[in-house]
Amino acid sequence: MKKEIQTANGIFTYEPVELYVGKKVLDPVISKENLLDFKKVMDKHKIHYGLWFGTLLGAIRENGFIEHDEDTDIFVLEEDKEKVFNALNDFEATGLKVVRYSDKGEYISFMRNNDYIDIYFYSKALNQRVTVDNGIDGKYLESVEMIDFLGTEFPVPNNPKEVVKILYGENWHVPIKNSKPQNISTIHSLKNVLLKLPILPTIYKKLRG
Repeated sequence: MKKEIQTANGIFTYEPVELYVGKKVLDPVISKENLLDFKKVMDKHKIHYGLWFGTLLGAIRENGFIEHDEDTDIFVLEEDKEKVFNALNDFEATGLKVVRYSDKGEYISFMRNNDYIDIYFYSKALNQRVTVDNGIDGKYLESVEMIDFLGTEFPVPNNPKEVVKILYGENWHVPIKNSKPQNISTIHSLKNVLLKLPILPTIYKKLRG
């Protein structure tokens, strides 16, 4: 059954696709092509964004996608959500089709050739999706740095190494496939927040790096 997104330009209709954690790993060639076309649309509409979660970790640690990652992650400020909505037709024109939008408006997903991109929306005041005791707040997301990723300049959060350390622990630079999070205390501090979210398994997996 088709679903609708209410935008300033009217109703946008899309065909939802069930996306399951652990179902597949991304294809780095397809994911690169998807991300480059995604970037063109984001830049055209002057949307403030940056690489996020496992995509950010891979960009900082390996200058590539993490071998066992399953999607591409992006953050966008809540204030730019309407810009994303205004760009939906342009995404569709590149073949990046909307396949998921959360009931609470927390994230939206695009898919092409069976690989997908997640956008997570955050407010400037506070990263409300992943709040930790000494964690990530708006100061890291309000401004971005540019780094080389896959041969192209991409935006990342301000002080990206500090961000990945907060998300993945002190040993973030050590690839550990299918392991528990390096920063166990941080993950435990997330428990009460994450249990209230509809996509607990997705975020937990992304924090495993």
